[in-house]
Amino acid sequence: MAIKVSIEKFDSLTSYLHTIGSRPNNKVFYDTFSSQKEKKDWTGTKNYEESVELAQVGYAEGLEKINHDGTERINYRAKSSRSIPKAGVVGYAPIVPNAIIGLPKSMRTKATIPHKTKVLSIWYDITASCGVDKSDIARAGRNMLELINKLELQDFRVELRVVTGYCGSSQYCFNAVKVKTDRQPLNPLKIAYPFVHASFLRR
Repeated sequence: MAIKVSIEKFDSLTSYLHTIGSRPNNKVFYDTFSSQKEKKDWTGTKNYEESVELAQVGYAEGLEKINHDGTERINYRAKSSRSIPKAGVVGYAPIVPNAIIGLPKSMRTKATIPHKTKVLSIWYDITASCGVDKSDIARAGRNMLELINKLELQDFRVELRVVTGYCGSSQYCFNAVKVKTDRQPLNPLKIAYPFVHASFLRR
């Protein structure tokens, strides 16, 4: 029997939530475990609405799990662009001596030094069976966040997608949700939910 493989990409977590909240289940998954009926001891949330809220506002408890796994806390910080002061025709403050003698460049301004950066696209597969301990998932998520943080401090720009896979007897479905663009700074609070919480897979 042929197996159908479906892969769908979403450009944001908001787009993903809207799609799965409005699209009916296909016939392969219609009668399987319902994401809206399963209990908290398996999903980690009391209902589907709570899982959506965590995805939208961020998962603070999950971030704590990532940051306090027995190792040193990750120091998240952005790499700032380099700029040098210079004189110009327009600017943010006057250069009084230049203005007195009538020089056209009598305003202080800043020139940003352009530099080329490499962009990396990371697809992080968070799919895990029910037998995987939550602490192992949290540790893996921390390792990935630490890697991204170090890469961006070394002038790499990182685009991050979170991948999950679901399989039936005749169809395999995968989705890839973009949770960070290469132009966005790393926001661990927003990324913690898909990295750590079981509901991202089970709801």
